[in-house]
Amino acid sequence: MSSTSGHRPIPRPRPPRRGARLGALLLLVLGLGGTARAAEPDETRHYQALARMLADGLHAQVERDATNFVAQFPHSTNLPAVYLLQARARLELGHGAAAVKLLQERAAEAGPLAADYAFWTAVAFHRQRQWAEAAAAAATFLERFPESPRRLEAAVLEAAALTEAGDLARARARLSEPDGPFQSTLRAAPDNPWAARGSLHLARLQEQLKDYEAARQTLTQLTRLPLPPPVDWERRLALAGVEFAAGRPAESLALVTNLWTAVTNQVEPALLARASLLEGRAFAGLEQWGPALAAFERALAPALPAADRRLALARVLELAGRPATAGPARAVLERFLEQQPRDALADTARLGLGRSLLLEFRQLAAAPGPAPPEAAAERTNLLQRARARFEQVLTNQPPGPEVPLALLYHAWTFWEEGPARLAEALEGFREATLRLPPVEDQARARFQWAECQLRTGEAAGAATNFWLVATSYVEVPLPAEVRGRALLGVVRAALETADFGAATTAAERLRSMTGQEEWSEEADLLIAEAYLQARQPEPARAQYEAFLQRHPRSARIPEVRLAIGHAFEQRGDYGAALSAYASWLANYATNQVATGLLARATFDLARVTHRVDPGPGSLALLTNFVARFPDDPNAPLAQYLVADQYINEGDYARAELAFLDKVLDPARAQPGEELPYRARLMAGKVAVYRQAWQSARDHFDWILTNGPLNVVNSPIPEAVVVEAYLLRGDLFILEPPTPGRDPLVPYAEALNVFTKVVEHFPTNVLTPRAWGRIGDCNLQLATVDPGRYDAAAAAYRRVIESDAASDVRSLAEVGLGIVLGKQADLKPAAEQAALQDAAMTHFLNVLYGRNLRPGDVPDPRWVRQAGLEAGLLAEVRRQWDVAAAVYKRLVLELPQLGPALEKKIEELLARARVAAGPASPP
Repeated sequence: MSSTSGHRPIPRPRPPRRGARLGALLLLVLGLGGTARAAEPDETRHYQALARMLADGLHAQVERDATNFVAQFPHSTNLPAVYLLQARARLELGHGAAAVKLLQERAAEAGPLAADYAFWTAVAFHRQRQWAEAAAAAATFLERFPESPRRLEAAVLEAAALTEAGDLARARARLSEPDGPFQSTLRAAPDNPWAARGSLHLARLQEQLKDYEAARQTLTQLTRLPLPPPVDWERRLALAGVEFAAGRPAESLALVTNLWTAVTNQVEPALLARASLLEGRAFAGLEQWGPALAAFERALAPALPAADRRLALARVLELAGRPATAGPARAVLERFLEQQPRDALADTARLGLGRSLLLEFRQLAAAPGPAPPEAAAERTNLLQRARARFEQVLTNQPPGPEVPLALLYHAWTFWEEGPARLAEALEGFREATLRLPPVEDQARARFQWAECQLRTGEAAGAATNFWLVATSYVEVPLPAEVRGRALLGVVRAALETADFGAATTAAERLRSMTGQEEWSEEADLLIAEAYLQARQPEPARAQYEAFLQRHPRSARIPEVRLAIGHAFEQRGDYGAALSAYASWLANYATNQVATGLLARATFDLARVTHRVDPGPGSLALLTNFVARFPDDPNAPLAQYLVADQYINEGDYARAELAFLDKVLDPARAQPGEELPYRARLMAGKVAVYRQAWQSARDHFDWILTNGPLNVVNSPIPEAVVVEAYLLRGDLFILEPPTPGRDPLVPYAEALNVFTKVVEHFPTNVLTPRAWGRIGDCNLQLATVDPGRYDAAAAAYRRVIESDAASDVRSLAEVGLGIVLGKQADLKPAAEQAALQDAAMTHFLNVLYGRNLRPGDVPDPRWVRQAGLEAGLLAEVRRQWDVAAAVYKRLVLELPQLGPALEKKIEELLARARVAAGPASPP
């Protein structure tokens, strides 16, 4: 009988004492002797031996020797009895089908044993769990043999088979019919042990059918029978079960706690286990968790039946999953594993213990606010303990059925540690997916595998796994939410690879599912946002407009309407964007929308106004935004734009103060945030603009003093620090010279600052500019130390060969040409030409754009400088026609230079004609 039916299996009939049973068998033998001929003495001894061996439990020998008996005594009058012995031996050996076959084949020859054949046929079907056949066979027996002493037993067997077949009402009817086989025989033989068994079974049926009053009455009437103490103990247990089922845990508890007497030593282990389980459930029903766990722990005793121990463990694991009872339940599990580490249930306990620890870890991790150090340490300890339990399951040999689930939860422990352990989590979820059966756990493992793939850049694999979760578990009662989240995962993964088609298909399928509005909204928004990020404003706007049609009652409509303004802005239609932002504020500013969304719309209006028409209007919008939302994440940028506006107006003093506003205070900066530090940098720049040299020095020095060369783990971004070094070096040169001081000293001081950049930040994008500044400083210092020309040339070459922007490389190329020209001046006349040619090549590289790379645009400043230097060098070399050609090219490139250069070009051409001499006659 299944452990979940609530009924106790029909026990195998207990044989009488050996002596009494042997006597009965001998009488049976004697009674059969007159049908044909008297049994021979040798035959009788063999038959009696078979009977004794069956009584002694030598079933295999009975099976073998019965066959030999039939072969040796084929005409024996004991053959029907021998076949019956053999059938019963087969039953005990677990060969139920063979027993039925033998009984049915020999039933016609059974004679006086026909009732026994019929009864044992029913028992054989019952042993094979062929419930319908067992019930039918028992009913046939009851109809054919109304006088059989086994009538009560057969009636109980029939009811038990009907119960197992699921026909509880029929089973109850057969046991309770006043003139039926059970009740009529019960009245005639109340002392029969099966009278109590049948009544107990009837009470359990009444309990299962929720007829609790009838069950109480049946159990009360049982007290009229002469019940042995163990049977009465079982009756009281049954009554306690009825009270519990009727919703009266206190009454049930009063009964079950009184069962623990000396009688328990005579009770079967299965009943003891049932009593412990019932006591635990009753205590749990009264929320007395400690006594409940004690009762369940008692039911884990090794001597109790395995099925009941599994139920007890399941109850303990259930309480281990509840926050209020997790600690005491885990203590029970710990004791169980300490006392019985090799128990068949040990891995189930380890798995459940690990899950409980993992659950508590998640509860602590979800607590709001930053965790104090002791809480963080406790979380780490819980996670490590959980992982250790899962690893015990995974490493035990031989592997048990808990391994696939252990793989799943083991992977979860890595997932909980964040990005650093994603690779291990991914491998764990993958392995769990491959090992778990295709049920909900496998679907969830596959989902997490996909999540890991998505986060580690395996977008294509993630999309495949998400799609499998959403569509492949057809026979699995998977929660709709899981399928919905999986389709959303497909959308996310597809958008990672810009596969808008796959994302749209998944979103359409998600929209067709009922009850998945939340994920459908999210999918539609993700697609729209992806279009916007891909700088496809028109599809983005269309997607947002479609969202408004599909989800008219969505709480995210204000967010979507604001995003439509962003799409207009990205398209370059700033008028439409401003109109959208203004309309949004008119509709929602007084409504109960999220403060962050209101702040964002206010900022967007101010920001775009500043872009379209920087002036008093945009300045008012920006300053009002900062005043209204000083803690908004966009407040620093708004304040930065305010300062920028003052720069545009030429009000450098107010700009400097604006950059120093408390909203941009670096002390309030979030980790990784750059803007507050860049604002301090800009404060230094505008101080330079207004020639407030000391203030500029203070700003730049604050950044350098707090930067990574002076402070370990400095929060100031490297880009800001490097730029501050460049500006600080420039400041040495820009400041007015001190009277009486060597004018070249500032270049030496600046050189020291620029050298820090190339030494400590060699890979920074601004480092080539530092090399250019190093070249400039050495170029100046070479006026008193010509050896520095080589250092200047080397620095400029570093810039030319770098990945710097074209303007930086052009500056360096012009600088290198100047250096080579200066070095030529120091050489004898015969050695000057080669250096001057090299210098001219560098100037012309910039003038004609030969130094530009794909995508570069000429910088007019350095085209002009290169052209003027090339022309001047040509004039120095008295190459009048070359100089004129260079200036002509310069005028073509920069027409605004025409008025200044046209007269010079005429003079150079005239000199060229003079130098050429009179024209030769034709």
